[in-house]
Amino acid sequence: YLYHYCREVYYLLDMLLRRFPLIYLDQNYQHTIIARDDRDYVWIMSRQKKIDQDTLKTLVTKIEEDGYDLKKIRWIEHSN
Repeated sequence: YLYHYCREVYYLLDMLLRRFPLIYLDQNYQHTIIARDDRDYVWIMSRQKKIDQDTLKTLVTKIEEDGYDLKKIRWIEHSN
C-alpha cells in the first residue's frame, strides 16, 4: 500500500510542478516564486509571515522581468 501511495504522491507533485514551476528559490530556502508559463498565476511565498521590503522589491522585480503584469497582482494581507 505504501508503494502505491508514494507513487500517487509523486505523480501529483510531478503534475503540479509542471503546471506551476518553481521559478525562484533563494539560497536559504526562505523565499520562493511559483508561477505559470501562461503568465496568469504567480505566487511569492515565504517561510515568515512578513517579507522585508528590500526582499519583496527584489522578488517583485524578478516577476516583472519574467513578463508578469504587476497591475494584475492581488496582494493578500495575512493575519497572525
